[in-house]
Amino acid sequence: MTLDGADQTPAMPSSSIWSRARSIVRLWGELEERPCPLCGSAERWPVVRYERFFLPIEVAMCRGCGFVYAARMFDAAGAERFYQRTYADLMYDRRPDVTKEMIDSSAHHGRFHLDRINEIVPKFSGVLDVGAGFGHFLAECRAQGAQVYGSEPGDDRLLYAQKDLGLGEAVTVEPFETGRPPPFAPDLVTMFHTLEHLLDPLVVLRRAHQLMTPDGWLVVEVPDLMGPWASHGVAFIYIGHCTYFTEASLTQTLAKAGFVVRHVTRAAEPGIYPANLRVFAQKGEPGPIAPPPDIDAVRAHVKAHLHAWSFENGYPAWTLKLVKAVLGV
Repeated sequence: MTLDGADQTPAMPSSSIWSRARSIVRLWGELEERPCPLCGSAERWPVVRYERFFLPIEVAMCRGCGFVYAARMFDAAGAERFYQRTYADLMYDRRPDVTKEMIDSSAHHGRFHLDRINEIVPKFSGVLDVGAGFGHFLAECRAQGAQVYGSEPGDDRLLYAQKDLGLGEAVTVEPFETGRPPPFAPDLVTMFHTLEHLLDPLVVLRRAHQLMTPDGWLVVEVPDLMGPWASHGVAFIYIGHCTYFTEASLTQTLAKAGFVVRHVTRAAEPGIYPANLRVFAQKGEPGPIAPPPDIDAVRAHVKAHLHAWSFENGYPAWTLKLVKAVLGV
């Protein structure tokens, strides 16, 4: 899948205005109530109801454990339909799935991630990347002498990793939760902006715990709900994000999966989010975990950063994007 000039031109809309509008409207009916994915409680405090495209996902804080999550979301089958039928219309204004800009960005972040990991974990021999994307991080690790394996559900990204980067069967489309394990026990498992997209993050983390070596490292990077994301505004609240982590809730989630956090960093990463939370964890029994921020603090932070009525990054700006998505322009 080598990219040339033709690959970088905007794609024509693949469906009529009516069918695109219908597929977007249908999303409202596919959202279902769900309990907290961390503790199972159905009791919650509302934080913000609508995401960037006005879908009522009802981001809320669990009254039982303080976890912040989308309380109305697709089921697994609905999520698959969304990404296959509607995602490109909403997210990319009908751009092709793969552009040179995307490839260059992925290559940059692959090197960036490895550099950050080498600062904390200078030696590792087997890498498992959950949500491998275009495969550049795995290619960098392979160049450093490690065995590599990854899972990636996106067809175009999978093909690029397998063919253009030569990773072949080291990257699979099989779901990480149920797919074949890597042919080695990884001593480094990575999840870069993957965990927040999952309906049940505990299932994935427990699977990683099962596959890892006893002294291996888990590196997780997610958007930080309590970080400085005002430049994103409403865009931060998004149908693709099932959970909204804070340091306390991520630490708590990892603890439930059998991990103890060893190192935490917060840093802006151009091209992803201005408020990144990156944690390094290992298998072990955690000590005392800090309580999550209270509901008033979460609501105040979200309100201050949402810029709901901004014409630059609030709901008015995303109304225009939604209209363009429907019209295919």
